[in-house]
Amino acid sequence: MFQQEAKKKGNEMNKVEKRVLRRKRFTIASQVTLSEDFLNDLLETGLITQQGREQVKVENNNVARVERWMEAFPHLDRKHPFSDLCTFLDSHSTLLGDDLRIELKAEKSGNAYKVEEWIRREAEALVQRDFGNSRRLSEMDKRDIRFLVESRMQMMQELWKKQRSRSAGILEDEIATKMNYRENAQELVKKVNSFLRVNKKALKSNVSFAEEPETSEMNGQRSRRQPAFDDRNLVTQLNSTIQSLIDISNQCIMELDELKRERARTVDVIKMKDRTQAVDEEITKILEGRATEVDDLEEKVSTMEDKIAKLENNLQKTIRRAAEEENSHKKELEKLRCHLHVSKEKIQELEENIERTTQEMLNTNERYDKLRNKSEMLEKTRRLGFKADNKQKQKRK
Repeated sequence: MFQQEAKKKGNEMNKVEKRVLRRKRFTIASQVTLSEDFLNDLLETGLITQQGREQVKVENNNVARVERWMEAFPHLDRKHPFSDLCTFLDSHSTLLGDDLRIELKAEKSGNAYKVEEWIRREAEALVQRDFGNSRRLSEMDKRDIRFLVESRMQMMQELWKKQRSRSAGILEDEIATKMNYRENAQELVKKVNSFLRVNKKALKSNVSFAEEPETSEMNGQRSRRQPAFDDRNLVTQLNSTIQSLIDISNQCIMELDELKRERARTVDVIKMKDRTQAVDEEITKILEGRATEVDDLEEKVSTMEDKIAKLENNLQKTIRRAAEEENSHKKELEKLRCHLHVSKEKIQELEENIERTTQEMLNTNERYDKLRNKSEMLEKTRRLGFKADNKQKQKRK
């Protein structure tokens, strides 16, 4: 959507500027932090929209924020977004805006990509030499180290290139001014030589007539030969000419000394490559120290891994033992469940037997009560019959 609107308005960045921003996004991320205040400044200057600001704030790290900002930046509604960005960065960083301008100029000339590739290859070779294909470091650590080395080498290379270009510009200006002084001195020497050549006889006889043809526009007659110089005027002019030649020669000597000093400074600037090599050596030392620290960490990790392996073995043994015990417990539980089922059936049978027995006992008690009542009745009838028999016997007697 942003790209279509920018194309309609005709304010989209060209391919070279986009390529420069895409390649320098890590350099921008290493020198600029997209904090809340920085985003507010971008929003005030119109270098980011409100929607883009909210999208940038969602990201966690600074590199991702810069990448998200760079994705939406080329499609802003501005006539010259790249130059506006450089001007904005000049107010926050003294080198980054010039950095982008130099990179754009080098990109247009067609020799910037080779320098970037050389730096990237050197960084990869350095990391490969120190760490190789070992698995001691993760890919994220290798990528971070490679990014650190690339940024350091890029900054040193760009600083050296800027100082060299600045010194070259100063030397070119001074050489141009010295060439003007040299041309003036040569012209003056020519004038002196012509003066001496014309007044050679006057120098010998102390009186000279210089032939200077002059035409008079009023009467058209040639002027007669007049004395050009007398002794005093000639000596004064010669002294002034010699003094001016001496001054010019002294000035040329001073300028030559200044050029020598500038040449020495230029040589010192060129020698910064050796200083960059020293910085590279320092970086290699730091990386070696990091490598030793990583080795120590790896030893600790290896010991921890051994301990973890032992713990895992013990844990597996414990798990197997627990599984075996669980299986045995399950078997015993199944047996107990079977016994319980049988016991429940037996209990149910016993309960039925008890109920049946109790019912029989109740029936037996009822029959016993009936039989007892009958026996009592029989006993009563027997006694009554015995008494009746006794009475009859008594009556008979």
